[in-house]
Amino acid sequence: MRHEDDVVQVGAYGTGAKPRVASVQIGPGRAATADFPDDITVMDLDVANGIEQTASASKLLFLRNDLDDAGSRVNNSIVIGSAMGYWATTSDPYRTVPLNAFYNPHEIFVVENRVIGSTENDDVPLANLHGSGARMALLGNEFGRSSQHTVRLYNAYKTVIAHNVIRGISSDGVRHALKIHSGGFGEYNNNFSISGGTWAAKQIVITNNLMGDPADNNNWTVAIRPQNSQENSGEGIEDVIVENNRLARGPRTNVDILVVGRRVTTRGNARTVDGQNLSVSTEQSASYPLLPQSWRGPYFIRD
Repeated sequence: MRHEDDVVQVGAYGTGAKPRVASVQIGPGRAATADFPDDITVMDLDVANGIEQTASASKLLFLRNDLDDAGSRVNNSIVIGSAMGYWATTSDPYRTVPLNAFYNPHEIFVVENRVIGSTENDDVPLANLHGSGARMALLGNEFGRSSQHTVRLYNAYKTVIAHNVIRGISSDGVRHALKIHSGGFGEYNNNFSISGGTWAAKQIVITNNLMGDPADNNNWTVAIRPQNSQENSGEGIEDVIVENNRLARGPRTNVDILVVGRRVTTRGNARTVDGQNLSVSTEQSASYPLLPQSWRGPYFIRD
């Protein structure tokens, strides 16, 4: 779909197998107009090589799509705002659209998709879902295997993640089923030229998911924290609720949920072993030299 496409629905109707498509691209390449994609639905497709939205867009619905081909050349992933940091900045020397016309992807709904990737390649898929945006909802999806984190949000604002299966099986065993971090400490603004990539992640609810897997080869299942404990730790996360999730442990799991932020609540989470609900391991780390003390707690842990 082109940058200027609005009010578009691509999908299947009736019975039978889902139509097979090679890939889905929303607003690919350099924008020639500030009329970015808006009100786009992609539903009931069998997608071979991913769904990717590149720069500014709003009101996107990805519904009941299957991205479950196996193999090292198959990019089974859903990507939000994959090239914002290039197309919407001075990095692009041929940009013609004014910088202040770009806006952060928002009102993104990813619902009941099956995205099962591969761990056979270091880069494909990088994650089953990754990207950055505002007013997002990930609801009822199944995410399986990837090179790195199963679901990774580089930033999120007013986002709900609920009733998903997020398995957390990676190619190198040093990733997470769910990873959320941010771009800094600034306030969110829809206009990308105002907020840029430096806004703090905030107002996120993570509830009623199954995260992890008996085959999960990672040490931490959920990481809501700055992406790196040393050089990239100047990232703020606040007002997060993690509740009523079930955590499945793999052979190397030692932490179920790791949180580093302020006003973070975890409650009602459990891991089930032989039919019994056991408490989860929730930890907070202090090894973030660039993270101000004001962004470390309070924590409300009731698992």
